[in-house]
Amino acid sequence: MYFPPSNTPEYRRGNADAHRVRPANFRAPALISHQAFWIYSNRQQHRDKERDRVKHIIDRVILQTANQANQRYDQDAYITPSIGGSDILFANIAFARRFLVNQSCQSEDGRVDPARLNPAQRTVFESDHRVVSLQFKWSGCEVTVRFEFLTEYFSITTIAEVAACTLPGMTGRIERLQNFDLDDVVSIKNELFEIFWRELTYDICPESLLADTAFAHIFADFRGVVLANDRLLAMRDNEPFIEVLLPLLGSSKSQQGYECSVSYMLGGRALYMTTLGPQLAAYADERRIPVTYLLSVSAASDRWQRGRLIDLIHTAGTGRLAALRDLAALRGAGNRLSGLDYHTSIARAAVSEHRQLAHSRHPMPDVAKCINAAHARFNEVTESFNTTAQTDYGLSYRIERSRYYVARSLANTALMRIERVEGYHRYDEFVEQRLGGTFDFIDRLGRRYERAVGALSLLDGYHLTIQSNEIALSQNEIALSQAEEEAEEAAISEKTLEIQVYGEFILIAFLLPYYAVGLLAHIYEDAGPGAHQKIKILTYIIWTVAFGSAIYRIGAQDRRWRRISRAIVLLILMWIFISASAQALGWAADKLELLSGDWWSPLIHWLVRQFPVSW
Repeated sequence: MYFPPSNTPEYRRGNADAHRVRPANFRAPALISHQAFWIYSNRQQHRDKERDRVKHIIDRVILQTANQANQRYDQDAYITPSIGGSDILFANIAFARRFLVNQSCQSEDGRVDPARLNPAQRTVFESDHRVVSLQFKWSGCEVTVRFEFLTEYFSITTIAEVAACTLPGMTGRIERLQNFDLDDVVSIKNELFEIFWRELTYDICPESLLADTAFAHIFADFRGVVLANDRLLAMRDNEPFIEVLLPLLGSSKSQQGYECSVSYMLGGRALYMTTLGPQLAAYADERRIPVTYLLSVSAASDRWQRGRLIDLIHTAGTGRLAALRDLAALRGAGNRLSGLDYHTSIARAAVSEHRQLAHSRHPMPDVAKCINAAHARFNEVTESFNTTAQTDYGLSYRIERSRYYVARSLANTALMRIERVEGYHRYDEFVEQRLGGTFDFIDRLGRRYERAVGALSLLDGYHLTIQSNEIALSQNEIALSQAEEEAEEAAISEKTLEIQVYGEFILIAFLLPYYAVGLLAHIYEDAGPGAHQKIKILTYIIWTVAFGSAIYRIGAQDRRWRRISRAIVLLILMWIFISASAQALGWAADKLELLSGDWWSPLIHWLVRQFPVSW
């Protein structure tokens, strides 16, 4: 199956970016200089501005150096990467081979507008990790200057192939070095590691740019000589010949000097000798002593293999030194961090004591005060580090970056395939012996810092739990108090209702009929002879109905009286029915004269006497 090509940004980034940052290949013999500079900003909010400024400075160095080389030495000088007739720099786009900034690609604020670039140019320009290289000829040397921009620093690696160098005496010095003829070792050393680079730099690069503060914070300076000498490799473990070369690096077994590492690399196809760093301090303050090394590779090795090995060496060495940044501040932080354990132990004891005394009457310790004291000590550690390091990015960031540099340095060292030369340190063992303890200190400091953060977080959690429990207890007490108040209010309401019920009963059963009967008596007091009899009947009815209503009412409002009230109402109704029936029967008997001695007359009179209400 075949799918049409798709130039998506994801495809280009995933495939191109992984291979864009490649080492520079070269032919031996060669002289190499590698320098790394911090992108220095003591405030985090100013770092992006400083990065942009440094990018513009580096672009100016690249363009002006290319112009100088082009005008004076090499009309074929060129810059890479170059895409579609444009050189892709760090902050600018330049015309290829003309070494001038292409202002048509810039917006009004002077920044490159990615919309004005083609997709390939935009992909390279927006990459976060890039390399820009400048290649030209100078005094017969093929020179490659490689600029690499990273997160915290940038590096400049210059490789000069000196096989056809026209500088006076250079060819002879290289030949004497190849033949192990080092009678004038001081002259050769100064020429290869000092004079050559000073002349090259000041000849093609403007001094005004080199004086910029962007180049003031150098932390790595490596100078090396690369030879293609199979004779040296064939003399495996032949110490006399190695002893001849060691004075070139300032070291000798017979004299006091630098301690050196000598190792085979690439499975015996390269011999690497290095000082790892200057170890004598008896020099002028203004003189910077570079780390010097000698690398002899097999003539059968190709240019790419040499470039990869040199890149591994430089990356490992730069990472080794970058991991040591702010080391004095880190040591001070370690000393101050040791005092944090005292405060955290007091805070933990306060928390434990608080738990034990939580249900007792003893006064409990002030946990918040103890935890705040631990936090204050911890903040003092970070603030002191920032003050000493003159920055604000904090201790944790510095430790993580140091760990990263150590990991990358060790990973690159492992790729060198190092083998031992008897009587000398292997390179990786030499690094471990000299800096292993420091790297371990930084790593352990990071662990202590993480434990401190975890301990404080745990104490904060305990404190939050204590506060939550206290709030919960307070809420429970409030809830219980509210429940008691509600129960008291309910009891008062129930009592009030009971009083209201009985008051209503008295009102309906007694007061209301009393005043109603009085009113009827007042209305009918001047009425005819039959009014008295009517008042009696109405009085009977009113009192009976009122009493029955009161009984029914109290039963409806109070469950305890419900059945009793129903029974009483039923008795009243029966009373009314029987009484009315008896009275009606007596009235009927009087009217029909049925009481004249018949047998039922005594019964009727008895019933009338039982219900004495007269009609």
